[in-house]
Amino acid sequence: MNTISTEQKYICKKCPSNNCDDCGPWEDTNSETFKRIKQIHKDHPGWQQGDLESDSFDSAIDYVSKSVTDAEKIANKKNIQREKEIGSPIKQIEHYLNSIVKDDKKLVKKLLRVSLSAYTRDPLNLGIMAPTSEGKTYATVQVTNLFPKDDVIFVGRMSPTALIHQKGILVDKNGVQVDYRIRKIDEEIKNNPVKKGELKKEKDEILKGAKNLVDLTGKILVFVEPPDIKLWDIIKPILSHDKNELEFRTTQSDGSLIVKETIIRGFPAVIFCSAKNEKKDRIWDEIETRFDISSPNTSVEKYKQANRFTALKMGTPSLAKGMISNVEDEKFARYHIRRIKDSMIKLTKNNKNPVWNSFNGIIGEIFPSNDGISMRNLQRLMSYANVESLINSDRNPKIQFKSGDEYEQIVVTTIDDIDSVVDIIGDVSEIPPDKINFFNDVFVPALKETVDEWVTTDVLSEKYMQVYHKDTTPKKILETYVKPLDEDYGILESKINPDNKKQYLYRVSIKPNVNSYSYIPEAIIEESKNHPSFVKEGIEELEEFSNEELEFDSVLDKEGGPLSKDKLQEIITEREIQSKVFEKTEE
Repeated sequence: MNTISTEQKYICKKCPSNNCDDCGPWEDTNSETFKRIKQIHKDHPGWQQGDLESDSFDSAIDYVSKSVTDAEKIANKKNIQREKEIGSPIKQIEHYLNSIVKDDKKLVKKLLRVSLSAYTRDPLNLGIMAPTSEGKTYATVQVTNLFPKDDVIFVGRMSPTALIHQKGILVDKNGVQVDYRIRKIDEEIKNNPVKKGELKKEKDEILKGAKNLVDLTGKILVFVEPPDIKLWDIIKPILSHDKNELEFRTTQSDGSLIVKETIIRGFPAVIFCSAKNEKKDRIWDEIETRFDISSPNTSVEKYKQANRFTALKMGTPSLAKGMISNVEDEKFARYHIRRIKDSMIKLTKNNKNPVWNSFNGIIGEIFPSNDGISMRNLQRLMSYANVESLINSDRNPKIQFKSGDEYEQIVVTTIDDIDSVVDIIGDVSEIPPDKINFFNDVFVPALKETVDEWVTTDVLSEKYMQVYHKDTTPKKILETYVKPLDEDYGILESKINPDNKKQYLYRVSIKPNVNSYSYIPEAIIEESKNHPSFVKEGIEELEEFSNEELEFDSVLDKEGGPLSKDKLQEIITEREIQSKVFEKTEE
């Protein structure tokens, strides 16, 4: 390989897209590849001409090869082999995460989709609720640790105005960033005291009407503890995606009475973890409206696997990291997340929802409509389907529209996307999953073992320890499970124990209303057989009602080649055999 001069090389020091590691060098060949890389890195603080001090970084997927072309060839070659062995990029990410988050595949899938949704124009929000020590925070941290550090904001106990005071960038009244101009003036004042008055006047003029801008676009906001109720009130419009910009006026946190104006821009994906019964809070109904509520797996097998993994991690020296997890799997997981991020941002740049789910009419018709909550559940299913389609955009067919010399592509949802979403959502109820699990695994079996069909919390705590092999107390059972199921959801009823006036007895009042959507994919396939031209008719309808500036151009297969409208229906309703085989081997 020919030697590349330093003047032709570019590097990115402490690159936020590379987990804050140095990356490069790249040769400025004016190629499309270099242009794409420059577009990604040019706004990073460490983007500069030059070479790395060390060439010890030899991983192609960390972009540290001597030639970006060679690096991509190596990465692509490895990736083709990995796709054959493991599966699609999203399955490769899950494969790595399932090696470090034991026996919690559905939670991993959901956390991954919610986190990736940050790169869309309509991010998802997730609440993870379970008693302490069930792995909700651990799973959240492991998943989000794969994402670029600058994209994830971890929050502990945040005060109501902490988000407003968070460090952002200074912008003038026109929204133009002025941080650099202010720093430059400050330097000039130091170097040229004679012009201090003139420069200070210029600085004051810039600062007049300046505001602090906190941009949450493309961010993952993680509350490791539930936010203060006052903070909930502040961020509700952000969670609802009501307004893209919110303005707040607060006094400076330094104790002065100077008013600080802050703009919070954009919609982050928000995740919160909670061990308490949020149902008691006055805003629970609003939380449920804005968040998908989930819980970690609480099986005995999970605890066993997790304990083995903990023992391995704590008993293995750090120099033997490969014994704990596959280093190549981790690097490819980070690589695929960066690639999916770039793809999602590109697809959603000019289009809030660049996804066509041709199954929407079928789903809307067959989805349960027996209560009001079904509307919220359908909205969540469709949101997850959009995110899943964007994640798999490099494998899905697309519809291309044309406006002058510009092209715009719409990703088409496939039956594999629907299969994945139905699996991720699972059975749906207004009752948190951990309490449903307790009802099915502990309460009902304990009740069957009694003579008079009433049970005490003493009996339930013994049954809980028998089922989950985990210590608990009657008081914990009462506060965590029985009271919410009795007082909040009406699933249980209670009475005073006639033999012990200080004790209550409990039994089932009504069965929990749980909806399963597992029938939806098969119903779609059946309807496709009965109506073999619904996709073609749908495309013609899109053509009719699309933006006047856009005209239908073509249907493309996953390789970018032409595809007939009739063939499209066959492709999107045909399951990918390889992915199904892989899922079975993972179980």
